[in-house]
Amino acid sequence: MTETRFIYNTSYVFSFFQSRQVTSKTDLAAVNFVKVSNTIQFCSRQPCKFLSRMKASSLEAKPKVIVISGPTGVGKTRISIELAKLLNGEIISADSVQVYRKLDVGSNKPSIEERNGIVHHLIDIVEPTYEFSAGEFFQRAREATKSILSRHKVPIVVGGTSMYVRWYIYGLPATPPATNSVAYYVSTTLEELNGNWDLAIELLEQLDPMRATKICRNDWYRLRRALEIYYATGKPLSELPLQGGAPNPKKLLQGIPVTDLDYDFRCFFLVAPRKELNRFIDRRCERMIAQDGLLKEVFELLYKRELSKDSSAGKAIGYRQTIEYLTNHETNALDQFMKYLRDFQNASRQYARRQLQWFRGEELFHWVPVEMFSNDISHVAPIEYIMHWFAATSEEYKESTRQRIDAEVREISLKQGKEMKTYTPELVLFQDQNLIESTVREACDFQFKLREA
Repeated sequence: MTETRFIYNTSYVFSFFQSRQVTSKTDLAAVNFVKVSNTIQFCSRQPCKFLSRMKASSLEAKPKVIVISGPTGVGKTRISIELAKLLNGEIISADSVQVYRKLDVGSNKPSIEERNGIVHHLIDIVEPTYEFSAGEFFQRAREATKSILSRHKVPIVVGGTSMYVRWYIYGLPATPPATNSVAYYVSTTLEELNGNWDLAIELLEQLDPMRATKICRNDWYRLRRALEIYYATGKPLSELPLQGGAPNPKKLLQGIPVTDLDYDFRCFFLVAPRKELNRFIDRRCERMIAQDGLLKEVFELLYKRELSKDSSAGKAIGYRQTIEYLTNHETNALDQFMKYLRDFQNASRQYARRQLQWFRGEELFHWVPVEMFSNDISHVAPIEYIMHWFAATSEEYKESTRQRIDAEVREISLKQGKEMKTYTPELVLFQDQNLIESTVREACDFQFKLREA
């Protein structure tokens, strides 16, 4: 069999990551992805070739499922909706906050208009008081997948919640229930720490450092469960075998191919230049507060007792900081507001960084560079790239991941991440002193009403 390797056009990669000037969107008909060394060339000027490959690949045994992830703010929603239109697909949200009703602004949930007639699953399915788990996501997402495939449509899983995406692909970890002795030991251990969260999370970091980075502060339920799993198995959650016999994702780093997954997963991780992405995230945080009504949304939920700081929904980025701000009784209103804004922006940027770190270890994913200029995200090239690999045979796709055709993109992103140590946030909307003052007045009014409630 002739070896086929698909690689990025090197000049395209470097111009993407180094460019800082606004340009017009790439003409869809002109985009080419170049094959070298006994390659197959895919070009949008050759639709018959694409369709013929689609037909051939449809004869393969396992149904194909597209998985799209990426750091917050990179444009997953817009790209997935456009892709769903082209492939007759339906979208399954893999976002741990968008599952909650009434949490619209802080979750950046796509509106009905933005969904543009594309069916979305696992959005607005539970109340904010409900404790939605990764295990429940797995069950519901897999049920939605079967339903979509039964209607001869393409499932497109989209989201940045790392654990959701990993478990969706590989299956749930085979975690045993806690025995009475293990539960007692963990409870006794935590009691000895006298409710000191810092000491408790330090204990977990020694046993399961990966899981410790994923648990929000004061989420005692998840910390307790992580400790129970470790003491019951002697292993951190990330090293446990997965249900259904799928190999542990870590083993993929050793070159062991996945042959027993139940679907033919085509996985893509969207990545943008780090500085532009961080700027976009900072502006989006400002916009959520200044224009989109995040303060009002959280105030109304708190006032009606539909959201609390101790719930999973209340610990989500954006909501946690807003709850702390609105329930704070400090007197210096301006300093209090600026601290809230900076904390929100910083938490959002750090979340994007953690997403990038997590997916560097996910070998099934192609890293796909997305052009980002100011507020405009060009999503033409990624769509063609995804459609190409969706149409490819299973053997071609597996070979592309084995050859690590996106190594250059990953390496550039890693280098850019190191450069972000000197990143300095800049205000855009809140350079306007009048806007700051009006926002602070609104927040003070909300704070007063909550104190009186």
